[in-house]
Amino acid sequence: MTEITIDVLALFLAAGLVHAQVHDDEFVGPFPGWSNLQRDYGTGPDALKRALNDVGVPGHSSNLFLPAGTYCAPPLSVVSRIGISIVGEDPATTVIKYCGPKGGILLYLNGVAYSRIGRITFDCAGMAAVAIDQSWDGHRNYFDTGNEYADVVFRNCGTAIRGGNLGYGFAETSVLRAHFGPSRGTCVILKNFNALDLWIWYSLFDHCFIGVSNDPGAGNFHVYNSVFRGSTLADMRIHNTGAFNLRNNTSIGSKAFWVASTPFPYPALTTIQGNVLINVANPAILIGNQGPALLVDNRIQSLPSGNRPVVVANELGDTDLITVGNVFTTDNAIASKGRHISLDNRTVSTLNLEEPVLPGTPPNLHRRAFEVPTGATALMIQQVISVAARIGGARPIVHIPEGNYNIDTAVVVPRGSDVQIVGDGHFVTHLNWTGAGYGQVFRVLGPTKVTFRELEINGSAAGDGFVINGIDQPASRVYMQQVQLEQSRDASLLVDGLDYTNVDLRNIGHASSQTGVSIKVVGGKLAAAGASRGGKTNLFSGASSTNTLSYELSNNGRLLVRDIWYETNSPTGYLRLSGGGTFTLHGSRVAFPVLRNLPGADLSNFRGSATFLTSAFDDRIVASGDNRGSRILALGFMGGVNVRDYLLNQGSPAAQAALLNSRNQIRGGSSVQTNDQGAADPQFLRQMLSQTREEQPLLIGDIPAGISDVRFYRVFIRNAVIGIHLQP
Repeated sequence: MTEITIDVLALFLAAGLVHAQVHDDEFVGPFPGWSNLQRDYGTGPDALKRALNDVGVPGHSSNLFLPAGTYCAPPLSVVSRIGISIVGEDPATTVIKYCGPKGGILLYLNGVAYSRIGRITFDCAGMAAVAIDQSWDGHRNYFDTGNEYADVVFRNCGTAIRGGNLGYGFAETSVLRAHFGPSRGTCVILKNFNALDLWIWYSLFDHCFIGVSNDPGAGNFHVYNSVFRGSTLADMRIHNTGAFNLRNNTSIGSKAFWVASTPFPYPALTTIQGNVLINVANPAILIGNQGPALLVDNRIQSLPSGNRPVVVANELGDTDLITVGNVFTTDNAIASKGRHISLDNRTVSTLNLEEPVLPGTPPNLHRRAFEVPTGATALMIQQVISVAARIGGARPIVHIPEGNYNIDTAVVVPRGSDVQIVGDGHFVTHLNWTGAGYGQVFRVLGPTKVTFRELEINGSAAGDGFVINGIDQPASRVYMQQVQLEQSRDASLLVDGLDYTNVDLRNIGHASSQTGVSIKVVGGKLAAAGASRGGKTNLFSGASSTNTLSYELSNNGRLLVRDIWYETNSPTGYLRLSGGGTFTLHGSRVAFPVLRNLPGADLSNFRGSATFLTSAFDDRIVASGDNRGSRILALGFMGGVNVRDYLLNQGSPAAQAALLNSRNQIRGGSSVQTNDQGAADPQFLRQMLSQTREEQPLLIGDIPAGISDVRFYRVFIRNAVIGIHLQP
């Protein structure tokens, strides 16, 4: 039976869980073709179970909408689905409440990929042990990757999200604006070595026993811009190692912020950056593995604790530690027995620190929607967009329903438009290039404020996905969230000569580039002339594989690649830098065959700045040719098992290069320290760290009129000549 609750929103407001004044997105939908739980299945006790059995199977919509209400549910499950959405009206009013036996699972997902669950409160009622158990059994379709949990709230649960409990998967998972706790258990836990790349953004962990952990279990996670309140044991805890990045979080009154259990003689590439710790007990950060660990620009206000240090990295004796620009309120804040580079850390008597306001659930602004007929031609889609574009400043929606659409001529988004072009899912709304010869599926004329959501674009090996030009105004932006770029011929993403635009990529997948470059950044004319105007491409988190070449930078462009996973073959290497530019690889794992003719990182005739931080890189970094004036730093780096000399400074003239506090993997999974190379004074280190310290993700707010703001949310571009081509 459905019970409509009227007091949940008031409770949320009182608890400070709804912040109407801060939003970084909006919700669009539901659309006419979506299944509606109450309309299509009624309000009986088995309604939700029947709806979940149908969603995404032939003859039924891939989108299930849950109107406001409290739905009493026995253990639920979804098996073998790809590209589905289960979306509530709002987590303040849409509640799934567990009504099963004690110790059960509220929602079990097996073989579910590239799907999303959002805008729902999961109430375990103190009975369910786990709210969402995403655990592939290794047999059903599909390997579980590319899923999103956004704007979800977990109440009265032991564990909110458990990933990979059956020993398989739980990879490339995005958690956005979630609320966890209070809980006597671990709110989010990873359970196996292939539970990789969990990206948590803008979430609240409110009095969990542990916020995020892989203990007991394995896997790696990254947590950004989130808040931890009063964690009983630790905000985050690990045992088995990997790559972990914790950036711009706030912890208030927790027993510890980061605990890497001790002693554990294996490497864990760890970055703890830009975090604020308020009234935390000491030690707040415990590093019991080999590292290398980089702590940069954290502000830590400790509780009175005698002489106990804030950061402890002395359990093994050979832990590599780098601390830069941290501020403490305790003397003798760092205890380390291994190699330790310390730069610009300081102690003050007090810090004025506050809890930030997290972005709230994106509102449904009920924009005017224009429906594209199912199976429409390119001309018909164009007509609908042209009509919608005439409504200036209202951000109207052009909805393209689930289905296949043959595009034989470019669909043009007019200059000055602010339309939102929205599909029913990036695995179910397909736009396929069918034109004679080369063309584009979408051509966007700037300046523009266009948004694309939930679409799949197929270039059919003959066309580009998106050609977007006229967008290089001062303060312009291109934002991509969970975009998938696959099987491009020339480039998956080509940032081509932009001098002003901020290209901001988060939770991105880019793979299987055929012959060209997966992500290529070419600096603009002003940058090439040495007059940079701030244009930049920042990949803040993502995963990739099987690219011919993953990254290329030239013409004094700027490219930051952080928290990326790469695996499998790479025929022409991983990275090529030429001419001039500024590049940083930080917090990443790069695994591919080694000691081939071309090095993993090719810095031939490069005259710029290249920084490699707390990353595992199986092959060599080779600087050759004319490296006059270039600077190279590998800091807290991890070389491959079979590569002893992995920074080769062979140019003539040579670059200024240094390898510091770095290690080599050895068989069996452990690592050994490598000898330092080159010289690095404090000024050199500050210069080389400046890109990763300065470039931080911001909330996606509005941009003034006349300045381009192009956004992509969960768009899949495959089999194109160029996937997305950005031009001035």
